[in-house]
Amino acid sequence: MTGSIFRQNRAGLGGTASNGGAIYCSSDSVLTLTGCVFESNECDHDGGAIAAVVPAATTMQVTGCTFSGNKAENGGALDVAQTGLIDTGARVHLQSCTFRLNSGQEKGGAVCLHTFRTTALSSIRSCLFEGNDAAVGGAVYTHATVLVENCTFAGNKVEARTLSGGRYGGGYGGGIDNYGALTVRNCTFAENRTPPTLSGGSGSAISGVGPGPTLVLGNNILKGVAGEGPGIVQNTGSVTSEGFNLCNDSGS
Repeated sequence: MTGSIFRQNRAGLGGTASNGGAIYCSSDSVLTLTGCVFESNECDHDGGAIAAVVPAATTMQVTGCTFSGNKAENGGALDVAQTGLIDTGARVHLQSCTFRLNSGQEKGGAVCLHTFRTTALSSIRSCLFEGNDAAVGGAVYTHATVLVENCTFAGNKVEARTLSGGRYGGGYGGGIDNYGALTVRNCTFAENRTPPTLSGGSGSAISGVGPGPTLVLGNNILKGVAGEGPGIVQNTGSVTSEGFNLCNDSGS
């Protein structure tokens, strides 16, 4: 699809859990979007604008699209979730997109990728994430193998929310919350917020928690917010620097 506009679409808001406020992709899908606008779409589960549940191989290529004001439980704008126990090769490529003022009640204010059973590389390149919010991963939550390059993360935030199952919490990763294998190069993180009053709050730019996440950083600016903790917190797993990273770990 090219140049399409999806505005104020709804899915599953009448009590039945549904995914994808505007677009839903099933197994073995190939979705290509160029120059589309997704505005104020909403669903009550995953992917306020776009969702894919992938028990089999799915490829998503999204280029030059704008996502604003979309809402969901996970992935305020876009969510890709893998089911099953095998590596299907599911992958997502986002290029030159803008994600602004999207909201995830739980994971990923703009984008949520939990394709953790696949080793296929997903990528986010030359995108802007601004003013998105969630409980964890203010802009992006990833439990996948992901390369992020030449992107800007500005003014995204995490805050305490009521999570699925009645749990209450949040506070990881004002910009990105990483549970997988994440490489970040040539990116700028500025004024992303992780209020220190949240239980477990950490990483105003990037947070890494869970069973052994890996983080590779090269040529990035990672600016924390005064009084709100460091720019990067990696509680488990490993961090590898390729050099030329500027980070105010004092959060001041």
